[in-house]
Amino acid sequence: MKEAADKEAPGSTAGASAEIARCEDPAAARAWLAENRVQGGGPGGRERSVGFVPTMGALHEGHLELVRRARRENELVVVSVFVNPLQFDDPSDLERYPRDLDRDAALLAGAGCDLVFTGELVGPQGFFPEHARAADVPGRDPGPGAQGLEGALRPGHFAGVATIVARLFDVVAPTRAYFGQKDFQQTRVVRGLGAGCEVVVCGIERESHGLARSSRNEQLGAEVRAAADVLVHTLEWGAWLFRAGLRDPAALGRGMAAYLGDHAPSDFELEYAEVRDPERWSAAAPERLGAAAVALLAVRVPGAHGGTVRLIDNLLLHEVAAREPHAVAEGERATRRAPGYVERPRPARLTLRAPAKVNPWLRVTGRRADGFHAVDLGLLAIDLTDRVSLEFDGVFDGAQDALEVELELTGPAASADVPLGPENLAWRALARAARLPGWRGTLGLALEKHTPSRAGLGGGSSDAAAAYLAGERLAAWLGCPGVATVAAARAAALAELGSDTVFFGVASGLARATGRGEAVAPVSPDEELVCELDQDLRVLLGLEAACPPGGAGSDPLRTGWLLVVTPAAECPTGAVFAAWAAHGASGGGVTPFAPGANDLQPAALAAVPELGEALAALEGLVPRPWLLAGSGSSFVVPLVEDELEAPPDPARRGTPAGAAALERWRSERAAEWRARVAEVLPGARYVGLHRRFQGGFHGSACRFERREGRG
Repeated sequence: MKEAADKEAPGSTAGASAEIARCEDPAAARAWLAENRVQGGGPGGRERSVGFVPTMGALHEGHLELVRRARRENELVVVSVFVNPLQFDDPSDLERYPRDLDRDAALLAGAGCDLVFTGELVGPQGFFPEHARAADVPGRDPGPGAQGLEGALRPGHFAGVATIVARLFDVVAPTRAYFGQKDFQQTRVVRGLGAGCEVVVCGIERESHGLARSSRNEQLGAEVRAAADVLVHTLEWGAWLFRAGLRDPAALGRGMAAYLGDHAPSDFELEYAEVRDPERWSAAAPERLGAAAVALLAVRVPGAHGGTVRLIDNLLLHEVAAREPHAVAEGERATRRAPGYVERPRPARLTLRAPAKVNPWLRVTGRRADGFHAVDLGLLAIDLTDRVSLEFDGVFDGAQDALEVELELTGPAASADVPLGPENLAWRALARAARLPGWRGTLGLALEKHTPSRAGLGGGSSDAAAAYLAGERLAAWLGCPGVATVAAARAAALAELGSDTVFFGVASGLARATGRGEAVAPVSPDEELVCELDQDLRVLLGLEAACPPGGAGSDPLRTGWLLVVTPAAECPTGAVFAAWAAHGASGGGVTPFAPGANDLQPAALAAVPELGEALAALEGLVPRPWLLAGSGSSFVVPLVEDELEAPPDPARRGTPAGAAALERWRSERAAEWRARVAEVLPGARYVGLHRRFQGGFHGSACRFERREGRG
């Protein structure tokens, strides 16, 4: 075995070989090292340098990279494989930890290891042969590096680490010991445990999608494993904040926690998102950081076989922030921009969906003292959606915040009547929500419009709610104080912008609004109100299978399709309410509540005769009642099965191919209906086939998009 250990000089890779010594107990490892440490043997020989990599087995590429570095920098390379019970605070975690020494030894041989050894904790083949029980092993003080974070969450863990690493150093007496940065706090603990031993901390090895390599990753399913790249993305976001000048560790931690919460699956549980000075470790974060900082995360994620798996990761913010950020191409877009708009890449981007709405019922109950009309109306979100994107480019300098809002419009409904400045409802909503003290920079608000304006479909109100939430979330991502206050005030702030805006900002996909429309309460599909609706209205709501007597077990995708048509005729809200006051409320009474009816529809037809002509043409196309959307100019009618070709097989819809097939089916049916509408109502501004909006409102169940390459 001595011959197999005569490796090349440090820095050479020629020593990688299948020849590897294997010892089953620490005493045998000591003997092997005593025989092989001195080149040539005897008292006059030269002592070789020894690189040591302590592991718990279940080796992966991260471990092997430590071994390769040790091979390059030392003449002998030694690896220990020992699952240390002293550092486990959860017995089940210890039991589940994978063990396969034969596999590990084969991997180590290929990486250039000379000796791999293992052993028991106590007893004749133990690291502590002087003790018969684990409870008798004296613990080693882990020092100040064990304070806070992992040390607080896992009491006794670092004492167990320090105890076994000190004994391993005693067995091996290494020149250098190699540890991975992933266990960052552990690297603070092991410093100084071995006299004359240099502790070398090596960078984190990552899987292709960014997840830090760990033996625990084998306990993850493929979907969770891919989604766990959100950890490194969150750390990169912390690096962007650091680069932008933020030095408050509490704010950095808040920003990373908010970012993770908006991007991670709902079953990912954050334990901590913290920032520390890497050289002056402390239990609590310092008041202010200097030139160096490390961000640390701990997250519990679902395990492939039940339970949870705890993942940790970290990033040296100053190292990442020192790199030159690379530009991201914006691409060519047909865009209408405000004067002075400057096109440039921005580091942070939030993109949210802003659904349109229809009104399953609308009742006007009177006129209020403040001049507004009192209403009782239903609001149903449909999957006609705008995309509202917020991009931020700024720096933190602690001075009075100075933010400039820039607005751009794109998309097929980006008509000239949509304002580009503070007159735009979304612009005003963003200005209210984006309270970013100490930051200065540019807020770029981009509205990709698909919902026609002044159509009664709530596009402007929905965009405003999305812009408010985007500003609120950006403030959270930036770690700004007072975000909870902004969120609590959301409903009141949105009510000041418009009553429909409250629905889009705080409610679910179906709601009932009262007052002037600002008192919004979500409606459950099984509530009595919904179950009493007539058949056509249940179809419109997409709820036929939810309430009796609708067909139990029927396919909900074969109902609930709405044909939405916006004629060219405009319908001013003021004129509609004036006509209602003159005719709809005559005699001092009000119209009785009738689900499926819109009190304003007769008034709108009286105020705008062209609208009545359009409705007459549409009734010849679909001989069922068409509903006016709010006080606008759009009409909605539910389509039934014999008016639609059967959609794709329900069994396939949960797959990507099935979803694509359903979208093709919808596109084809919509084109057919556009052609039919064009025959009876040429010049219509919009014709679309839609269903109830299935996602959560805006960001609540909608992914925020991350601008790649910015951390």
